Amino acid sequence: MSTDTTTKPKTLQQEIADRFARDTTEHQLTVRHDDGLYRHLHCAKPGTGIWSFEVITWPGALVVRGDFGPARVFRRIDDMFEFFRGAGGRINPTYWSEKLDGGSRASAMEHSEEHARQLITECVDQYEADTYPHLLDQYTRRAIPTRPNPPAEVRETVSDYDDEGYLAHADGTRIVLGDLERLGVTADTWEWDLRDWDWTFLWACHAIVWAIQQYDAARGTR
Repeated sequence: MSTDTTTKPKTLQQEIADRFARDTTEHQLTVRHDDGLYRHLHCAKPGTGIWSFEVITWPGALVVRGDFGPARVFRRIDDMFEFFRGAGGRINPTYWSEKLDGGSRASAMEHSEEHARQLITECVDQYEADTYPHLLDQYTRRAIPTRPNPPAEVRETVSDYDDEGYLAHADGTRIVLGDLERLGVTADTWEWDLRDWDWTFLWACHAIVWAIQQYDAARGTR
């Protein structure tokens, strides 16, 4: 019996979890203010501001800001520490993004070159396995007038676009998808969501969990 020893690539969430652990390995917590629901926590490696961050709360809101990207403001309940403790020490980006100030998770997402590449690869694989043989059979029986594009040529087209950097941004990816539709490879690609989490949002989520855990440990709670 054979055993599959293939190592699966890490997801973005796994990569950022590992990165956060590396970035904050020497961080320490400083409580600058602690008065009920009004808190100000500063988290940093002593002597440097690199990857430092702050978590600030007031009734009904929590903001995390620092040397990782844009500040993120969350709103849900009076004590936002209680809200984030509910995840049991893990992050829950899908649910938490719904609590961003303004109620839009769009600011937590960004175009993902890797995700776009994966979707296109899966699309071409399906074309080669299912659609192309069916279309070729129809063409052979003269049920359709045009010979379908060979999968190898489709892959070469995608590879050329990729080499030129089209998948690195949303507009370029839409051009590639439009060409795949024109080639008969797929359809309705306007429905495809080409985004993944903004890595700074995931990092911020880990920062909140870390800060609360350190805060609770310092006070002998939880």
